Amino acid sequence: MENVQLEESPVLEARQGVTLLVACFVGFFLSQIVAFQVASVATNTIAHQGLTHFLDHHFERPWWLTASEMFGLWLGFAAIVAFAMKTVRPVLPTGFFNVRWRDLKFLPLGVLLQALVGALYYPFHIESTSDPVKQIVGHNPAYGMLVIMFFVGIGAPFIEELLFRGVILQSMTAVLSPRVRALAAGLVPALLTGVVFGAAHGELVQLAGLALVGTILAVIVQRQRRIAPAIFTHAGFNLIALSVAWASVAVQ
Repeated sequence: MENVQLEESPVLEARQGVTLLVACFVGFFLSQIVAFQVASVATNTIAHQGLTHFLDHHFERPWWLTASEMFGLWLGFAAIVAFAMKTVRPVLPTGFFNVRWRDLKFLPLGVLLQALVGALYYPFHIESTSDPVKQIVGHNPAYGMLVIMFFVGIGAPFIEELLFRGVILQSMTAVLSPRVRALAAGLVPALLTGVVFGAAHGELVQLAGLALVGTILAVIVQRQRRIAPAIFTHAGFNLIALSVAWASVAVQ
């Protein structure tokens, strides 16, 4: 059986972990500003070019707004990862970024995770858990949904996993004492990373579910010693949520 990453791989120094966590915290909020600015530029460009049909349509949240905001976030997140990777790379397992054909099997795991989260929320009759996804989908046309699928379903899992499981997980591991991070086979840093992941989405109702998903994604990285399985799991989770929301909006 494979040992978890914590037990076999070197760990960052505590001061390095603290520095990277602070950088991620500051960088995350700067990324929100970048996303807002990119979205503003997109809105002004469309308005000044007379493309009013992109503004007047009946969909709640136009696809280009989602795409521009996501692109802005990507720029910020990519900058954080690039800044941190020089420090983090030496402690990553060999082949951490390798992608294998068998990683495709993690796509359905993401679908199962979405079903698990839905089942856990079901007894509480909380209808608003799917509202953020439905707002993204809105009544966008098919071509707009393809763009959303790319940005939210494929691009977001890639860049978010690099940030949360590639940088923040390593940083969380570093700031904990060896005894604490070894508890429950390394579950503590995975759990903390999951909570940060859930909180970063800014949806209080979804916090518990996303924290659970983030924790599982961190455990996958620890066990598999590679980032690709978590990316595919995350992609499956997002894609099925978008697909179900799109279908539910279409039949209304």
